[in-house]
Amino acid sequence: ELDSILDDRSSPLKKISMLADDKTIKKKKKNKKDEIPKDIPVEYLCQLTKRPMTEPVKTTYGNIYEKTAILGWLNQQGHICPLTGAPLAETDLKPMNELAEEIKQWILKRSMKQSNQDDNVNTKPETKVTNNNNQNATEDDLYDF
Repeated sequence: ELDSILDDRSSPLKKISMLADDKTIKKKKKNKKDEIPKDIPVEYLCQLTKRPMTEPVKTTYGNIYEKTAILGWLNQQGHICPLTGAPLAETDLKPMNELAEEIKQWILKRSMKQSNQDDNVNTKPETKVTNNNNQNATEDDLYDF
């Protein structure tokens, strides 16, 4: 049944929905790497895979895809746009370097924010100690030479 869906020359959107509904497609086990952040801006997601892009390209029709995803589509389905059904060639794909950089910055900022939150949760409070000179110092200061 899956082969008949892929070979069918019907609407690209129909194929996508049929593939998504097909019970023969096995779902991968999700791990942390596969999870898509809930707060990711929708414009950072590939319109074909719905996953964050690393190398976004824009078609002449204004659709934005992950480069590997759209190239795979074109190789498997022929030279048609998956959303519009209009003719589409590799030469119609233009790199979106600014968007790629924006996505990288968002991911970096988010990971730094997440890292800081993790640090705050795992940080133990400073312990005040008194040294021989009766001066207050933190426990970490005891090891400074």
